[in-house]
Amino acid sequence: MQFTTRRFLAAAAASLLLLPPSLMAQEKWPSKPVRILVPTAAGGSLDLFARLMGQKLGERLGQPFIVENRPGGGTTVAAQAVVDASADGYTLLLSNIASNGAAPAVVKSARYDPVGDFTHVALVGTSNLVLVASAKSAVHTMADIQRIAKEKNGIEIGISANGGTSHLAGLRLASLGGFKLNNIPYRGSGPAQVAVLTGEVALMVDAVVSQLPHVKSGAVRPIAVLSAKRDASLPDTPTAAELGLALDSEVWYGISGPKNLPAEITAQLNREINAILKLPDVRKRYAELSASAPESTSVQFTAFVAKEVAAWRDIVKANNLSVD
Repeated sequence: MQFTTRRFLAAAAASLLLLPPSLMAQEKWPSKPVRILVPTAAGGSLDLFARLMGQKLGERLGQPFIVENRPGGGTTVAAQAVVDASADGYTLLLSNIASNGAAPAVVKSARYDPVGDFTHVALVGTSNLVLVASAKSAVHTMADIQRIAKEKNGIEIGISANGGTSHLAGLRLASLGGFKLNNIPYRGSGPAQVAVLTGEVALMVDAVVSQLPHVKSGAVRPIAVLSAKRDASLPDTPTAAELGLALDSEVWYGISGPKNLPAEITAQLNREINAILKLPDVRKRYAELSASAPESTSVQFTAFVAKEVAAWRDIVKANNLSVD
């Protein structure tokens, strides 16, 4: 009897060893800290959403969700690191309109499929884009930008990365407005934001969520919201369309993992994220930031990313843009 019991226990242990690693990981996930890679430097809107989501996920799931800023490559360095990571749920990406939208079409060194090489878990927020001018500059209106750019053969604008959203949206705006922008690249929206606050550059295109505190403090002046409708938090700021420039764009943020992330982990993360977005304190914080928190399934978010990739690829192609 003892021999039979031992044989049974040995066989059971052996069968566990034969389970795929992904299944074994699913049973205990998360059993250690989880990393959320942010493809820009600290201080920008991506960092803000990553830290908010990381804090809440950690509280709910009992393990730290550590935000790791990894700028570079026009947001593609962090994205590639997630593509190359094990699909075990311990390395995630704060995916966004740049890393999984515009940048792969612009950055020559990008070697990942922004849709197929990821498991897109859930959308965590959206925000309008706004063109702001440093309070230390002479820019108060779009007409000022057009005049100064004509007089000085361009006007300097800080961009979060070559090939990033602020870069492409700015180029599109300049094309429609008939003026020249001299792009000054920084390693993320945080450093670019500092440049516009100090007057190092005159302009910046950024998420309303990032610029709203500086608008309220008077450090920057909002020139135009780059969406079809005025932003509720900037009711006196005209849209680009109102100024005769047909531009409608917004930034988005999501949580994505490597391709083939186990379905159970994907579903658990999706449930938790959507539950977090409904929390009263989170909804209040989003309202303060003028951000939207649309609920999504993994399938819906994946389809959304695919649509964004196609749209930005067309814009890049039409403008013959590329970055080494």
